[in-house]
Amino acid sequence: MPLAEATVEDHLATSSDHFTLSLTFLDIRSTPVQPAKIRVKTEDELKRFVEIVELGATEIPLTDSTPAELDELASSLVSLLTSAAKAAGRPARKGGRPAPWWTEECACAAAGFRAIRRSYPCGFNQDVQIAKRDFHRVVRRAKRQYWRNLIDNFSSSSAVFKAVRWLKSPGAFQPPPLQVDNVVLRWNEELRRTTSQTLGHQYLLLG
Repeated sequence: MPLAEATVEDHLATSSDHFTLSLTFLDIRSTPVQPAKIRVKTEDELKRFVEIVELGATEIPLTDSTPAELDELASSLVSLLTSAAKAAGRPARKGGRPAPWWTEECACAAAGFRAIRRSYPCGFNQDVQIAKRDFHRVVRRAKRQYWRNLIDNFSSSSAVFKAVRWLKSPGAFQPPPLQVDNVVLRWNEELRRTTSQTLGHQYLLLG
């Protein structure tokens, strides 16, 4: 790392066979955090966004006769729109993908629950509890329907294997492919045929 210095500290020796190092970093400045993108998509979010903009627009001065006043007006407009988007919308998700059972009905129920919860920040209102219960009910129904359709469409054991393999993360490390006589085996049929031939050949040698 540039401008970094490492020193062996003999007076901090431990009972192990390792040395204690002290690291010095010079002129380290924090990197400015990039603002997250805000998404305003649902009908309730757009309605809330318009309400905030209309309310805040009354505080913006309308004088625009000089360049300085124009700059101040533009800055005020940008600040108002940004604040309204942050208050009405939600941060955009980076990467990833929604769950396979997530439907448009789930998205609408989630948006309705968030809209009601914003109206009652404490969360103890009866409307908030009803919206939360309805949202969870929609999610459970979507999950149940997804799994039911997935199971009904299984036509062979290989389809079950593919579904389970797809649902479970394979992890960062995978075993290398099997190699026999400089031939890399990648498919189940190749593995089965080569295993049968190898075992049969060994059986003949032993016999």
